[in-house]
Amino acid sequence: MLRRSACSDILHALAVFVPLSILGWIVSPLILLIVFVKRANKIKKLQQSENITLTDSGQQARPTASDVGNSEKTWATFCHLSAFSGYFFPLANIIVPLILWLTKKDEYPLVDDQGKEAINFQISMTLYYIISSILILAFIGVLMLIGLSVFNLIVVIIASVKANKGEKYRYPLCIRFVR
Repeated sequence: MLRRSACSDILHALAVFVPLSILGWIVSPLILLIVFVKRANKIKKLQQSENITLTDSGQQARPTASDVGNSEKTWATFCHLSAFSGYFFPLANIIVPLILWLTKKDEYPLVDDQGKEAINFQISMTLYYIISSILILAFIGVLMLIGLSVFNLIVVIIASVKANKGEKYRYPLCIRFVR
């Protein structure tokens, strides 16, 4: 019988694991994107059907300013909170806020501003995570990863609360990629 070496076993395992991991990193956000777009279309159709109310003269009534404001604040809050999807799917912390921003930026100015802010911050955090992962070899990377995770959690919650109040929020340590 021919016995394989431990090195060839490891290489064989990596040859199977790495392509499957890469495939998972690509497919997971795509599935999330498809589900989100389908649900957004359903929600949009429902909103359109519910908002069609007629006045006494038979014309369509317009939504009040407070309704639009609340909806705008809600979508801006979702732009920030959607960053937590990155805990469940790789790179979803960038993709989900990007989808929300692209679908609502023309409709609501606050969503346009806060969506860009959320995307820029999550791209910046991803870069910081990559740098920290490299620095794990010097042990300082472990501390940086823990600190960045806590910082990300706290700042996203603060930004969500501010957006829910209708206030614009600027993330600290954010590199502005999308302007």
